[in-house]
Amino acid sequence: MKVLCAWTVCALMLVALPACGSDGTGGGGFPPFDSGHPDETLLAELSVEETIAMCEAYDVHFASSIDEDGLHQYECTLEGVIEVRTGGGDEEGCEERSAACLDEPFDEGRLEDYGPKLYCEAVTSPPVMCTATVGDAEACLDSRVVRYNTGLSNLAGYSCGEWLAETAEDPESSSQTPACQALLDQGCDIDDHGTLWSAL
Repeated sequence: MKVLCAWTVCALMLVALPACGSDGTGGGGFPPFDSGHPDETLLAELSVEETIAMCEAYDVHFASSIDEDGLHQYECTLEGVIEVRTGGGDEEGCEERSAACLDEPFDEGRLEDYGPKLYCEAVTSPPVMCTATVGDAEACLDSRVVRYNTGLSNLAGYSCGEWLAETAEDPESSSQTPACQALLDQGCDIDDHGTLWSAL
C-alpha cells in the first residue's frame, strides 16, 4: 500500500526499523546472533555483568549484519532529498547529489551508531520477572536484524523523485516481531518498538 511520507519523517524511519517486523534467524545471509550462553539459560538467571556483556555482543553483531550497500544507497538518496528541500533545486539536483555521495566511500565506522549501545550502558538489573530463555532472546534479536535489512532494502529502492513526491512506501511493520512477542508473553518487559535492552 502506498502512503504519503513527509520527508522529515522518512529521514527518521531508519532509526525505527530494527524494532519491528517478520521473524527469522540471522539476516541478509549473516549468521545468527550467539551470546555464548546455553539456549536454555533463563534471562533472569544472568548477572548484571552477563546481561550487559550480552547486550554489547549484540551491538557488535548488529553493526556487522547491516546491509552496507543498502544503507549507503538509502542515505545518499536522502542526502539529495534533504539538500533540495532545504536549499532549493529539483529532482535532477537531488540525483546529482545522490550520485556524488555514492561515489564517496562508505564510512563503516558509522555502523556502530545503529546498535543498542546506549541501552547496554543503562542496564542495572537482569529481567527478574521474565521467564524467557537466552535462546528466546537471541531469536528476538535475530528477527530485528532481518526486519532492519528488509526495510532498508525497501527504502533504498526508492528514487529521488519518489521521495520528493512523498509517495515512497513505508515498510510494513508490526509493533513486535513474533519472536519478540514471545518474550512479552513470558513476562519480559519490552518497549513498544521491540527494543529488548531498554527494559533490562
